Amino acid sequence: DLPGFREAWQAYFDEAVEAVLRVQRGLAMALGMPPTFFEDLPGFPLHHLRMIHYPPQGEVDERFLGCGAHTDYGLVTLLGEDGVGGLEVRVRDGSWISATVPDGHLVVNLSDMLAIWTNDRYVSNPHRVVNPPDMSRYSIPLFVTPPYHLRVECLPTCVEPGEVPKHDPLVSGPYLQSRFDGTHSYRNPLADV
Repeated sequence: DLPGFREAWQAYFDEAVEAVLRVQRGLAMALGMPPTFFEDLPGFPLHHLRMIHYPPQGEVDERFLGCGAHTDYGLVTLLGEDGVGGLEVRVRDGSWISATVPDGHLVVNLSDMLAIWTNDRYVSNPHRVVNPPDMSRYSIPLFVTPPYHLRVECLPTCVEPGEVPKHDPLVSGPYLQSRFDGTHSYRNPLADV
C-alpha cells in the first residue's frame, strides 16, 4: 500500500532483467554461442526478485549466519546490496573472503546450471552472508533460472575432443525443486530441527 512502491519495484525489476540479458549475452558469446542463446531457449525463464532484510545481531558468530554457505541454483543471480558488507565468497583453498562491492555496482553470481552447461568452465561458487555486528543488512537478488521444462546439458563448445561432460543432464524445474526441498527445513523432514 506504500504510494509509489509498486512502480519503483517494477522499474527496478525491468532494469535488473535488462542487465541480466546483457550478462547472458556476454556469457553466450564467451562460450562460442550466438549472443541470444540463453534468451532464445524454449519456454519462459523464471525471474525471482526478492527483498531480503538481515536483522541486526550481536557479535559475529559463524554458527548464526545471516545466510549459510550455498550455491545459487539457476543460471545467474544479479545482486544489489546496501553497501554495509557481509557477503563472503569461498575461494579455492576453502577459506572465506569478503566480497567488496563498489558503490553503484551489482554482484553477478554464476549458478549451478551454468556450471553444467559449461562443464565447470564457469563454476557455481559457494557464498554466505555474515551479518556485520549490530547492523541491518539489505539485499535485492534477482534469481534467474532457465525455463522449467528445459533440459540442461553440457554445451558442445565446452567439451574438448576426447573429453566427456562432468555432469549428467537435468531438467531445470525438477532440479530447482530438489534444491528447495533439500534446503528449506519445512520441506525436508531430514532437516527438521
